[in-house]
Amino acid sequence: MKKHKIVFALFMAVILTACSSVGTTAKIGSTASEPSTLQSYESSADISADQSDEAVADHHKSSVGGVNVTSIEGKSSEANRVSGSAESKSTDKRSVISKLVTKNRRTYVEYLDDPYLMYGVQIRIDNLIASGIDDPGKWEENFQKAKEVGFRSVIIAISWVEFEIVKDEFDFWFVSLFVKWCDKYDLDLHLIWFGSDVCGAWTNVPKYLWDDPVTYPRADFAPATKHLKYDSPGLIARESNAVKALFDWLEKNDKNHRVSMFQLNNEPDGAGDMDNIPWNASHEEMYKYLWGGGQAEGSIKVMDKLGQTVKASGNKVVTRVNFVNTILDNSVNVARKNLRKTFDMPGVDIVGIDEYSRLISVQERFMDYVNAEIPSGNVTHVPEASGAQENMINKIMNAFSRGEGYLIYEIRTAYGQINDGGVYRQPSASNRTEWVERDGSKMLPGFYTNDWDPKPENVTSEVKSFNNLIYKASHKLATLHKDSISAFNIENKSGSYLKIGEKCGKYTLSYTSPVGGEAMAMCDINGDIILLALYNSSKFTISGKSLSGNASEGYFSKSGVWTQNKSVTVSGDTVTLSAGQCLRIPAGNIK
Repeated sequence: MKKHKIVFALFMAVILTACSSVGTTAKIGSTASEPSTLQSYESSADISADQSDEAVADHHKSSVGGVNVTSIEGKSSEANRVSGSAESKSTDKRSVISKLVTKNRRTYVEYLDDPYLMYGVQIRIDNLIASGIDDPGKWEENFQKAKEVGFRSVIIAISWVEFEIVKDEFDFWFVSLFVKWCDKYDLDLHLIWFGSDVCGAWTNVPKYLWDDPVTYPRADFAPATKHLKYDSPGLIARESNAVKALFDWLEKNDKNHRVSMFQLNNEPDGAGDMDNIPWNASHEEMYKYLWGGGQAEGSIKVMDKLGQTVKASGNKVVTRVNFVNTILDNSVNVARKNLRKTFDMPGVDIVGIDEYSRLISVQERFMDYVNAEIPSGNVTHVPEASGAQENMINKIMNAFSRGEGYLIYEIRTAYGQINDGGVYRQPSASNRTEWVERDGSKMLPGFYTNDWDPKPENVTSEVKSFNNLIYKASHKLATLHKDSISAFNIENKSGSYLKIGEKCGKYTLSYTSPVGGEAMAMCDINGDIILLALYNSSKFTISGKSLSGNASEGYFSKSGVWTQNKSVTVSGDTVTLSAGQCLRIPAGNIK
């Protein structure tokens, strides 16, 4: 019984933390005022992503989640609307923005024709609003900081309840800001759709659906949960119509194709009505509370329709689904099968499981489960993982060495000290806007330690150094098979876990570092060796080989073109790299 209580407590904590989005948007039944920029989908007018700062400043207030947020004022909105005419269309006209590619035993994402590393950080604008921060300038700082710390991809939610407050009228203001700021800071954007099933909850659907229980019926299970019936034709039609409106707008206004991916709802297998779950519920009993009250079939059907809507648009991007990690702990066979069932839907491209443990062994356990259920065709990835843990970089390196992606939650936590999982430290419960770099001196709250004992935080400057390094070879990390990628000195920075004799493609490498620095190695398909070092004095030895001639220090472009910064003479069987170096040794110089 004691063990069962601990497992259930962990289950509840995961739901509580990973689903912190639930309840941050306007609750059903609130009296949100109608923004003047709401427009009918049938209308040709669209709010441009190129709004001036003046237009942003000239706004009126509308109630969202009990706080005021800005919406463009009527007198300025006409000047900042762009019609669906030719001048509003992208100069780089294309219908496929991102897609899956399988090549050389690896499935990966191709974005704007280049291989794309599944790596980025989440920004919670909705949580900033829920914390009372309604200044768009403060929201923009999150994009700036993400760029400063070296990220190239950001992940942001857009809530259906705020996107379509009035039936068939859509407010594109938030997404226009996100696209504008991604243009400004040269970032790509994963949009997360907060729709009918967010963590198994129901707070992100427009009020008009709740006012019409005949057209949009309620689920039979647990009346107190008030879930909509996910497989009802009316709900599916309305939600897919909203997504169509969003992607029609993107086709006209996302001129630089910043939106690279679209997540179909968020942790749909969660238990939004967790307060109703008995503390001693068995796995079998627990399952009926998941997926919005046992509605897995309906939820999967909704996500498939949303994904197919994206695929039918003129702005096609890769679609993905993230599961809460309780799917692995649940022993009910039907729950396990839902992972594969979701992946097999035509509208779903890739799936992953959120993972907040600090232990690499737990991360591998989750990813092994995904790979066992879906052995080919998926881009296995962690859709959410803490950005605060001391060994976060180790976990990312381990994912990359396994050919997997890693998405971080989040750049800085907007509220809730126990959930302080940002790359930047939350200043205090009363200070949500200051940017404080982590320096390793603070202890993290219990949730992110896996064992509920406080553990050290990461170092923000180290994350920046890592990002600057990793993007020098992101093309190779995104495309090479896992057998050709190795990570060194992960888990233990003291140097006791160096992976001596690690196989990397057709070579065997060993690694030493007097400062215990992490490093990576890759064997390119043509036999070149590519080495990355995070710290100074990173020494690689290629077993049974002799190096001669020159190596090249530099970086790869997004398309895989090598740029040399300087030539380096190599000899013997060992090379030593300095911090931040990417070294390419041609196959012809390895004998």
